[in-house]
Amino acid sequence: MKFPAKNSQKGFSLAELVIYVALLALFSVAMVNTLLILTKSWTTVKLAKSISISATSVLERMTREVRTATAIDTGLSTFNATSSVLVINSQDLSGAATTFKFFVSGSTLKIQKGAGSSDALTLSTTPVTNFTLRRITTSQSEAVRIELQVQSTYRGQTSTQDFYDVVQLRGGYQN
Repeated sequence: MKFPAKNSQKGFSLAELVIYVALLALFSVAMVNTLLILTKSWTTVKLAKSISISATSVLERMTREVRTATAIDTGLSTFNATSSVLVINSQDLSGAATTFKFFVSGSTLKIQKGAGSSDALTLSTTPVTNFTLRRITTSQSEAVRIELQVQSTYRGQTSTQDFYDVVQLRGGYQN
């Protein structure tokens, strides 16, 4: 009795090979798309963080200084302009009279205490594109509305955010 010969060829058929290559290509495309999405998300988060750090720094410092100020120097301040200037009269820790000046130089928001040198309030990577101040006065108090626009660019992607705040001078209350 004769038995049929077994097929001793080992390996993949052409159809199997095409299916495996197609599955590998789909998996590769899915992985590349996932990496691209993650990279774009990382860039977006990095931009938002950079903008948030600069804006928070500016608004916190301005709020602290304006609240403790005794008056706004309207002669040296510029309101309702995209590069406004705010000069406030205040007192230092020893009680001596001093001024604080907030202004934009180039694209950096700066603060100057008295006649001293100015310090940057924003990061060099986050230019200020709008710094508009509006003076609000009533019969009993004075306040400043701050409009701040900060921009950041990272890996060709740019993000811009607007921030708003109103700060009342506590040192200028009248009974």
